[in-house]
Amino acid sequence: MKSYIWLQTVDGSIQQVEQEIAMFCPMICHEVIQKGMGSSKNYAISLPQQVNPAMLSLILDYCRFHQVPGRSNKERKSFDEKFTRMDTKRLCELTSAADSLQLKPLVDLTSRALARIIEGKAPEEIREIFHLPDDLTEEEKLEPLKNATDDPRIRLLNRLYAKKRKELKEREKLKVTGLLFSAAFMLNVEVDEELVDDRSVDDLLSFINGDDGDSKGIKTSKSKKKNRRRKDLQKSTSAHEATKNHNKESNGLNSVCRSAEVRQILPSVGATTNLQDVEDDIFPNKNEFDDGDIDDEIDPTLKEKIDREVEDFARRLNSDWPERMQEILSLGQEKKPVHLSLNGKAGDIVHQDNVAPKRPGCANNFVLVKVPIWIDGLENTEYVGVGARFGPTMESKEKHANHTRLALADPPDCCSKPRNQLTGEVILVHRGNCSFTVKANVAEEAGASAILIINNQTELFKMVCESDADVNIKIPAVMLPQDAGSNLENYINNNTRVSVAFYSPKRPAVDIAEVFLWLMAVGTILLASYWSAWTAKEVAIEQDKLLKDASEEFLQVGSAGSSGFVDINTMSAVLFVVFASCFLVMLYKLMSFWFVEVLVVLFCIGGVEGLQMCLVALLSSWFQRFAESFIKVPFFGAVSHLTLAVCPFCIAFAVVWAVYRRISFAWIGQDILGIALIITVLQIVRVPNLKVGTVLLGCAFLYDIFWVFASKWLFHESVMIVVARGDRSGEDGIPMLLKIPRMFDPWGGYSVIGFGDIILPGLLVAFSLRYDWLANMNLRAGYFVWAMTAYGLGLLVTYVALNLMDGHGQPALLYIVPFTLGTFITLGKKRGDLKTLWTQGEPERPCPHLQLQPLQQKD
Repeated sequence: MKSYIWLQTVDGSIQQVEQEIAMFCPMICHEVIQKGMGSSKNYAISLPQQVNPAMLSLILDYCRFHQVPGRSNKERKSFDEKFTRMDTKRLCELTSAADSLQLKPLVDLTSRALARIIEGKAPEEIREIFHLPDDLTEEEKLEPLKNATDDPRIRLLNRLYAKKRKELKEREKLKVTGLLFSAAFMLNVEVDEELVDDRSVDDLLSFINGDDGDSKGIKTSKSKKKNRRRKDLQKSTSAHEATKNHNKESNGLNSVCRSAEVRQILPSVGATTNLQDVEDDIFPNKNEFDDGDIDDEIDPTLKEKIDREVEDFARRLNSDWPERMQEILSLGQEKKPVHLSLNGKAGDIVHQDNVAPKRPGCANNFVLVKVPIWIDGLENTEYVGVGARFGPTMESKEKHANHTRLALADPPDCCSKPRNQLTGEVILVHRGNCSFTVKANVAEEAGASAILIINNQTELFKMVCESDADVNIKIPAVMLPQDAGSNLENYINNNTRVSVAFYSPKRPAVDIAEVFLWLMAVGTILLASYWSAWTAKEVAIEQDKLLKDASEEFLQVGSAGSSGFVDINTMSAVLFVVFASCFLVMLYKLMSFWFVEVLVVLFCIGGVEGLQMCLVALLSSWFQRFAESFIKVPFFGAVSHLTLAVCPFCIAFAVVWAVYRRISFAWIGQDILGIALIITVLQIVRVPNLKVGTVLLGCAFLYDIFWVFASKWLFHESVMIVVARGDRSGEDGIPMLLKIPRMFDPWGGYSVIGFGDIILPGLLVAFSLRYDWLANMNLRAGYFVWAMTAYGLGLLVTYVALNLMDGHGQPALLYIVPFTLGTFITLGKKRGDLKTLWTQGEPERPCPHLQLQPLQQKD
């Protein structure tokens, strides 16, 4: 089974990635092995600032291909060639992202691709683009640089420097010995000062990488290389000079980044943790350049030639380094993911404000925004977006929202003043290249009435303010998912008039769906209790009849009658909660699309059995002859004809629901199967006395509180809520729920209740009605009405708490158990029945010495 780890990009988005692929990056490998990060969403590995979601996707594609063993060099070369076919800016962004993850093979690949793209640029453009001060001597400029910034360009220059020294040394030897007729021409003393290496960047890169057959140098045999002395170039330079060179070069490059207000153009390795120990397990340790062929005593004249030629290559290499690369790489604005789907679970966004603190000018609640669209004056569709932390408060009513024309931004990112004139239009812009507040300020200054930002993914993200920035934005800002924004762009590009409006309706405090769900839960327990009590009364009447006849058949019938039920004891009550906890953890750990499919199959099996039992019991009075006639079926034994007739319908019903469970009204089929299953469980499983009921509900009380609240300490998120929502499954939730769509909620969604919140208290309520009937108590004098009322009040208090806690998940048994169990125990003590309820569970029989055997086994 594949293992997964969680990764968080700089914009706050979190995604699950196969561990085998992600560990291909040394930085991620270190976080997993050394720090234990990535095991859950709350312990997601925070990736460097340069790794945005788009770059992470590319890097994972690269790792996914190269981590597969057995691929030929031809396949890898072909993949790499196609992989690097992208525009310069994107390639630079990928280089920086791979460099921040210390993925050296990808850095080298993209660096070579960059070098091929930027050849032939004028030397003057280097300093103009990067604003490099010209304060170094010729020698200082081209001494091998200590790559403190880990800039791939410096790596190339260092390798070229070493190659040049080797090449010129060989050329000098050939000139002296006269072994090559062209050496005299190439090294003519009279033109030495004017000699410049005019090879293209491609040729020089080939030369750097060892393929120098077409270069001006002389090919050196491999056997000759092996016999050369390998000395460290830095030994030939004093410590003072090395420090001086390093500081000057680093300061020169870094000052460029500061002047451009970015710090990503030359990512600093010094700011990251040393990953050498982890990296050695994945990549071999390679020097920045091959210094094995360098002679410490190189002639000064040759050194001058090297300096000139490498300087020229450095200028050509840097000349087309994208001028606006800084903007692309500096996407380090705070963006938090909105964990919601647009199919109805919309209100959750308001409950996550704590992740982005408020401050003056940036204090809005995160709210979902409805964006209705009009095409050429006709209402077309409605999209859902998310409002920003900044800007004015959204209008809550549609009738107060203004219909405003939509215009495209030019440039599309709206990071600079738009070229088109705006007169109150809503401006449609792309996310990226600058912060959200910058976009909003530019749009406001240009005359836009609002700004609509297209996300680069299908999800929505929170738009917050930059830290330590004064925010005074007067226009609303809304983000739309990528597909919605693309549709709007297409309309405008086709010369269609598009108008939009913004409003964010408030959710009602109470929805009628909660009332129906309350009635559904209470009604299910009511039906199950009456069925359980009726069955118990029928058994008691049969027993009394046999007692009067003093028949030897009594005990046999008693045993047969009880064989259809499962009376739990205290040990099984405790074990039930233990197994339930284990099953919940398994759901949490294995939650995925395929695992939900397994749960659906299990739910259908239970639902078919429950629906069949309910229908057979309901139809038996009308079709008594079919209910009492049996037929032997292989593997199932004797089965009534009525059961055989009902079973195909139940199976077909469950299969149809499973296939079409994603349609809007499939909740009806799920609730029918669920109610039938709950009633059947409450009919078969019984609490024999109040002692067992107290142990069961007491353990369930602690179980619910722990897995809703306390599990956050162990798993960093509420296990119960995550499982109920069906996170990572691609579904709206697990099927073991009763749910009703919220009818008057403008954002839709469902009100839900778990099976356990009905079955566990229902066992105690059903026990109360069985006791009342066996004791011949009327409703007013009995315990059932009180128990039923207590359950209804407990469930009602749960909904009140849910609304008071702003929709945060609440453990229903936290409120239901004290109401039901407390009422039962208090009333039993007051009436003097507590001892009987606690131990026996039913009133005294007419013949105590002939009590049924099951009563003697109760705990």
